[in-house]
Amino acid sequence: MRSQIHPSHHEPLSEISTKLIRLILKMPIDEQNQLYQSLIHGQSDKVTIKREHPRKNYFMTADCVIDERLHHGYIKNISPSGLFIEMESPKELDRGVPVMLTFSHPDCKDYVKTKGRIARVEKNGIGVHLNDSISFFN
Repeated sequence: MRSQIHPSHHEPLSEISTKLIRLILKMPIDEQNQLYQSLIHGQSDKVTIKREHPRKNYFMTADCVIDERLHHGYIKNISPSGLFIEMESPKELDRGVPVMLTFSHPDCKDYVKTKGRIARVEKNGIGVHLNDSISFFN
């Protein structure tokens, strides 16, 4: 069930609040005001959140271990803090679930083994937020 909430897969409220405040403070004042107005007028579904790092188009195979099952997919885009993986049957997966990833790094082609969490599930794949930034991008 996708709508089911798994408290153990979410960060503590204080960490989420701190991250939200940091992101908001990085926004231009007009975007902060737009966000504020959207939230107080109940239009949070119209708010778009910008990514912390821009994504880089990238096509490479990726192996993912999710809920002790091996999944194969193709990275569509990547950034220091996340990536999107096209795969079959992602609808069976839930947001917040841990992921272990193995793929070839886009710059040096060395293999990267890293962990993250599913940030979003779409019909053609999953967005993954990495626990640690990919150091080669820094």
